[in-house]
Amino acid sequence: MFSFEVNNYEQLNTTYQKYKALRSRIADLNNILAVLQWDQEVMMPPKGSDFRAQQISTLSGMAHELSTSTELEDLLNTLAAEDLNPIEKANVKDNLRTLLRDKKLSNEFVMRHTRTCSEAYDAWAVARKENDFSLFENKLKAVVDLSIEKAHLYGFEKHPYDALMDEYEPGLTTDIVEKVFVEAKA
Repeated sequence: MFSFEVNNYEQLNTTYQKYKALRSRIADLNNILAVLQWDQEVMMPPKGSDFRAQQISTLSGMAHELSTSTELEDLLNTLAAEDLNPIEKANVKDNLRTLLRDKKLSNEFVMRHTRTCSEAYDAWAVARKENDFSLFENKLKAVVDLSIEKAHLYGFEKHPYDALMDEYEPGLTTDIVEKVFVEAKA
């Protein structure tokens, strides 16, 4: 397990402040990841792609481990029972939902998925430049296979894509999307 020290953590006087400090560390890791991914897409020399994929994979694992930690879950469960203002309540509810969903993914899976996506991006960039889809095809298949595996790890009632959409639009299902498109066509 990765160790993260929060400066003066013991001195924080409320559970919500401790929660915010821990979420701040998670946000720091995710922001670092965003910079690495931006650099990969915009500035990084092509020969740096394997090293960058490893960096992104490692940091994704660290962020996942911290964001699914027992410490965070305990803080969220405690906060769910406290008298919070409406914004804090919504924040806690959403983060607890995300934590419980993400705990279904192992750290190994998250790191493998992230590394594969990073490698796929690099393969796509080369394939696009060479105008040769076959250079990207195997990496795309690997990403799709991992996405299907992720949907099954999350679990779903009717359609695997429901589990994946829930990451970005909680409650949205393929049934709802289909109805929207049917109405739009009419």
